[in-house]
Order: sequence, then structure tokens, then C-alpha cells
Amino acid sequence: MSRFLSGYLRQIGWSFAAAVLLGGVLLLVMGETARIGALLAGAAAAALYFWQLAQRLLRASRGTAAAGRVQVQLGLVLMLALIFAVLWAASTMGAQHFYAAVGGFFLLHAVMMTQLIVREMRSDKQNTGDSPQGR
Repeated sequence: MSRFLSGYLRQIGWSFAAAVLLGGVLLLVMGETARIGALLAGAAAAALYFWQLAQRLLRASRGTAAAGRVQVQLGLVLMLALIFAVLWAASTMGAQHFYAAVGGFFLLHAVMMTQLIVREMRSDKQNTGDSPQGR
């Protein structure tokens, strides 16, 4: 599990860069360059969300079941507080900034989930021998 999650931690950086690039280009084309900071804040909150999730899962996998449950529950509270803080700060600046932050948050989620699905599909093909690189 730790090997899988360590690779997942590396993907967070690449996903963050891809999401900011995609969202930044979209906002640039739309002429909304003032919203790029909010998009960046939303994507950064999502990157911290995924990093925190991976760290909590690593800690949970190394301890007892009770300690793992506490790690997961504490992680959930911390992640929800982070999301709330970033979105609240964006909402105080205006509705457009709020939507840009939410867009950055969900864009990074979409990129991370897509990468996770592709990674698992490749892993399944290699383990079953359905690919040229398989066993």
C-alpha cells in the first residue's frame, strides 16, 4: 500500500500543474485573467486535500485498526475544514472568484480521478497478461 500511495503522492504535483494549466488557459481564452488566482487557490486546496488523504491512509495502514480509524476520522475533519476555509475566503471576494475556486477544486479532482482510473486499468492489464508488457 505504501508503494502505491508514494506513487500517488508524486502524481499530485503533476495533476496540480495540469489542472492549473488547463484552467489558466481556459480563463485566459475567456478573458478572465483576474480569476486565475482563485482557480489556483481552489486547485491548491484540492492538492492539499489529496496529499492529506494519502498521508492519513499511510499512517492508518501502519497502525492498529483503532488507530487507523482515528487517523481517517481526523483526516476527514481536517480536509473538510481546509475546503471550507478556502471556499469561504473565495466567497468573500465575490461570486465569480468563488466559482473559479470551486472550478479549480473540481478540475484537480477530475484530473486526479482520471489518472487513478488509467493507472489501475494499466495495472490490471499488466497483472492479467492482456497487454504486451504483461506476464
